Amino acid sequence: MQNKIVTIQFFAIVTLLGCFVLSGCSRFEPPKCGDAYCPVGHVCRDDKEGNKICAVAGKCGNWTIETGEVCDDGNQKNGDGCSADCQSNETCGNGIVDGGEVCDDGPGGSCHDTCQSLCGDGILGPGEICEPTVLSTIGSCVALGYDFGRPGCTSSCTARTVQACQNWNWSGLEVPTDESLNDAWSSGPDNVFLVGNNGTIVHYNGTTWARHQTGITETLLGVWGSGPHNVFAVGSGSQVMHYNGSEWRAQELSGSYSLYAVWGSGPDSVFAVGGFYQSGYVMQYRDNKWSRLVEREQLLRDIWGDDAGTIFVVGDSGTWIRSSNGTDWTDVCSDPIDKLLYGVWGSGPDNVFAVGYALSGDRTKTIVHFNGTDCEEMTNQQGSTASLHSVWGSGPDDVYAAGFLGRVHHYDGRSWQKINTSTEASLYSVWGIGPENIVAVGELGTVLQFKARRWQSMRSQTLNDLHGVWGVDRHNVFAVGDNNTVLHFDGEDWNDLEPPTNAWLYGVWGSAADDVWVVGMAGTVARYRPHSDPDWEATKQTERDLHSIWGSGSGPIYAVGEAGVVLRYDNQNWTAEPTPTKKTLYSVWGYDTGNVFASGEGGTVLNFDGQEWRLMQTPTEELIYSVWGSGPDDVYAVGKHGLIMHYNGSDWRLEDSTTEATLFSVSGHGAGDVYAVGIRGTLLHHDGISWLPVSTLGKDSLRAIWASPSSPTAYIVGTQGTINRFSLGDQNVSTVKGSSAGHGRAVSDTAPTLR
Repeated sequence: MQNKIVTIQFFAIVTLLGCFVLSGCSRFEPPKCGDAYCPVGHVCRDDKEGNKICAVAGKCGNWTIETGEVCDDGNQKNGDGCSADCQSNETCGNGIVDGGEVCDDGPGGSCHDTCQSLCGDGILGPGEICEPTVLSTIGSCVALGYDFGRPGCTSSCTARTVQACQNWNWSGLEVPTDESLNDAWSSGPDNVFLVGNNGTIVHYNGTTWARHQTGITETLLGVWGSGPHNVFAVGSGSQVMHYNGSEWRAQELSGSYSLYAVWGSGPDSVFAVGGFYQSGYVMQYRDNKWSRLVEREQLLRDIWGDDAGTIFVVGDSGTWIRSSNGTDWTDVCSDPIDKLLYGVWGSGPDNVFAVGYALSGDRTKTIVHFNGTDCEEMTNQQGSTASLHSVWGSGPDDVYAAGFLGRVHHYDGRSWQKINTSTEASLYSVWGIGPENIVAVGELGTVLQFKARRWQSMRSQTLNDLHGVWGVDRHNVFAVGDNNTVLHFDGEDWNDLEPPTNAWLYGVWGSAADDVWVVGMAGTVARYRPHSDPDWEATKQTERDLHSIWGSGSGPIYAVGEAGVVLRYDNQNWTAEPTPTKKTLYSVWGYDTGNVFASGEGGTVLNFDGQEWRLMQTPTEELIYSVWGSGPDDVYAVGKHGLIMHYNGSDWRLEDSTTEATLFSVSGHGAGDVYAVGIRGTLLHHDGISWLPVSTLGKDSLRAIWASPSSPTAYIVGTQGTINRFSLGDQNVSTVKGSSAGHGRAVSDTAPTLR
């Protein structure tokens, strides 16, 4: 300390002498600091021990918080409560990203309160593209080139995943091979096996596809397993491979022939079929060895059995045999079948399908059905003559057949329809991971996936604009439109019904397929009862146009229209209801007789509580075209300029529709599964999180939508006779009491159960 004082005193004396020589600072007095003086440019400060020191003025690290500094701890180091530049006190929430912090955007920001923005914490932080728990930030699959769906988020929050994104109909999958794939099998969505040429085996574990090492080059033609740790693959050269959950091992068979297919009733009872030239064999695996069970004079190409133990085998020259014990085999069909049969599958012993190629005659008949008694040849629609190689179904009314040049046909319990796959690669196998997830494989590594999502443009027999649609189920639907158009869909075709009036028709609803009401221009109300004489009964209840109709089954029916008109039918007479508005009403929908909603011009929404109609407060003055809900506290309204409102039982609130397009109709399968349609082909879906765009087939304006309450199917009608049907898979559909605004009331059916 003494040396410091002496040094400081020396500098002070030198400074004073300099001043005297220059005669320019005769009155200068250096700052005194403790027992000494500070040199020029220094200031006297206390250090952290309280000692007086001379520090450089205006410099970070001088123990003085000066202008522009947040802190000063006497050094220029980070991590000690004051940053090296004296600009941060190094606390989370100060708006400065300090060492050890991932983010810091100040009070009220999006950064985590620990300044460590963690993936999965529900906060979209710096460096994160998305958050798995904040799906509304992820956007739409349509923006990524898909037809519908919402992307997922990677576990690192650094990228979106498109695993949940889907296209209409069939879409291709990328797998690590370009070898032809001949068969597919799975024990579940996270365990799929594909087999093909040159010993190819590809496996999907729920996340990625990987090629398994087999050590063989023989072509593999069939695969089946009793579970993920007991899988058999068979092929040419009497090749049998067994998978134990970790590796594939070859099993010995005597002879040299091809095995085309494998199937088992359990892990200890496995069958394979095949042959060589004009000899066909059924092989059985029991007690850890293979033995020949059946020999025929034709090649045998496929095998399937039911839970009761009945086994069916098909092959060349129309061979189709069955056995209930594996020993005694009999012909299935009483008359010869002039076909090569390549595939067989059934939902039970009295509902079995075989597919193949017709050797002569009508080559559109490449499917044979066994009803438990005898065989019937079935015709493919659209005149397809291509050979079919494989068949699979989830139930008697949901069957797929795949074959030559990418042909896929679907059977809905009534008829076979061709489905567009957008490929010309021949398909050798079709297999369902479940009713909503079907895989078809074929040549050159082709793998197609179909998640039971299809969009179909339907021929409507009219070019008139259609304004209303309603149905009982997906096989019984009605549509109405301009020039007194009334159409009926019977599950196969749309047909014109003799019009009840010359008026243009805007709305349709019914209590049943044989009791349907339509409303339209100049107060027209007509009732369709096909079992009565006449079928139609038309009346005129007002001079005002009526735009929509809804009823509650056996209860009252309501029709709404111009100048606030509300008509009520009490099973005998129509009467006008008093309402608090003169604005035109375009839609009416109700959950029950005590919860009815009507919407229209100027943001108008009326509610009927069973006693009177009252005007509801809404946050808009836009025109509202349609109202629909899954319940009295879950109601949607849509209208001009992309308007979407939601009613939660207390108040109406605006929602982000992601579009400015005018929306004409809203309907859905239940809460969290709602659709809205509008101009230029606009179709939106609400998945319980937010509204997402869905791609459609064209740019025609879509005027009305009706979603079936008993199946995941919806019908959309629009301009120029447009009718579209889309199916979103056979997931469970909640029962909805109500229907699309003015277009009907859903029946309380339950969703179909598929095996």
